[in-house]
Amino acid sequence: AWRNGEAVGLVHFIYHRSCWTPGNYCYLQDLFTAPEARGQGVARALIEAVYAAADAAGAPNVYWLTAEDNYAGRMLYDRVAAKTPFIRYSRKV
Repeated sequence: AWRNGEAVGLVHFIYHRSCWTPGNYCYLQDLFTAPEARGQGVARALIEAVYAAADAAGAPNVYWLTAEDNYAGRMLYDRVAAKTPFIRYSRKV
């Protein structure tokens, strides 16, 4: 995301197959908004851009993970997406 020639945010996303449905899923892997631009709609615009790209690619399932204590982010996510009941587990190293 750019504002007046300055980078104020970025998003990475990837497509992958699923054994549950035909077609690709879209995983929003990383979302960052510069601290001085937070609360100004940058993150929402980036998420909406991912939604649009996923729709154009025929991948309507878009999802991401976030930290439980990411309260500011989750306030936005609760408005633009549905929270699922899944809990993520990772291999212990």
